[in-house]
Amino acid sequence: QTNIKLQHKKLLEVDKFLAKQYSDLVETNHLVTEADFWDCHSEYFQEWYASTVAASAVTKGKSNYLLADILEKNANDKMVVNLTVEKKQNLFLMYPEVRLAFDSEVPLRMTESEFWRRYFQNEYYNRSS
Repeated sequence: QTNIKLQHKKLLEVDKFLAKQYSDLVETNHLVTEADFWDCHSEYFQEWYASTVAASAVTKGKSNYLLADILEKNANDKMVVNLTVEKKQNLFLMYPEVRLAFDSEVPLRMTESEFWRRYFQNEYYNRSS
């Protein structure tokens, strides 16, 4: 139980949007209990925890491998994005600034698809130069 609370705290440190929700709903306004909050976010927490454990087991060079795994060329020599929930979580863990940008832009200024299209166009351009 103590380890889970510690992991909850780590997730809140990494995910500022979730931390704000937690603060507003649990600590400030007392609208839900801590247990209810984490029950509602249990799937997200489990995905985050699994990807954290996986990321800690991976050596340096993960970022290039991850991007190479996401950006692929199809038969027509066009770049195709292969982005799963797990790969998004890994990107968010490896690049907290991407998570911050995602949380501030989606869905207020752009759709999730538009965000990822712009992000990977930029990544591909920077890798090619």
